Amino acid sequence: MNLRSDNLMITDDILSLLVCPESKQRLHWAESPALERLKLSAQAGDLKTVGGSPVSPDFESVLVREDGKVGYPVRGGIPILLIDQGILLS
Repeated sequence: MNLRSDNLMITDDILSLLVCPESKQRLHWAESPALERLKLSAQAGDLKTVGGSPVSPDFESVLVREDGKVGYPVRGGIPILLIDQGILLS
């Protein structure tokens, strides 16, 4: 899957270089059904970041860590790879 925006395209080659800033695990795209559930949870205010803040529902995609416990939002085509902005998935 490639994610395109007006000013950035995350190709599979670029994705293969991205890792979780905390654990250094590889990242992969959230599947469509899981992404929709995350968006609904964020809209309801039920989704939290690693830092404990509510997740803003303005993300267009999520990069998920290999272990499936944390994801990183992609906003405006830019992956937000900051530890405290990671989304708790489990």
